[in-house]
Amino acid sequence: MNDLAIAERAIGRHESALAWIRPAVVALETALGPGHPYTLSTRMNLALCEAEQLVQGGAGGLDAPRESMLAIAGTIERVFGADHPNTLRFMANLALMEQTLGDRTAEDRLAALRERIVARLGEDHPIVADLDRRSYLYRIIDPHQF
Repeated sequence: MNDLAIAERAIGRHESALAWIRPAVVALETALGPGHPYTLSTRMNLALCEAEQLVQGGAGGLDAPRESMLAIAGTIERVFGADHPNTLRFMANLALMEQTLGDRTAEDRLAALRERIVARLGEDHPIVADLDRRSYLYRIIDPHQF
């Protein structure tokens, strides 16, 4: 269900993605527990999808997805460790979302995080390429136009 939600989210079908991902979170929390890596990954995707839907719709009210992501970030770091690829990817997603929301300090956090990812995983790691691509897109596209 999470994979279907990711595919729907990737093509901008947030309502459909949320319809898949919300029951997936409930099922995973019940079956595996709230701190299981699959549950955390799915919760992360839910928060990202909710935030993207709000940004795309211009609805505002992004405090709830941001708070959700911050709570998940703490759990992910405890479960995986500070330098695990899942933690680093999630922290990059969080900083990119905050940058999209107009947080001017997010760019500095992204630069420091990129250095940390390169030191841990190498310059050629897919997380680095994804972060560079998404950071570049942020700079050339006004995120508030969506």
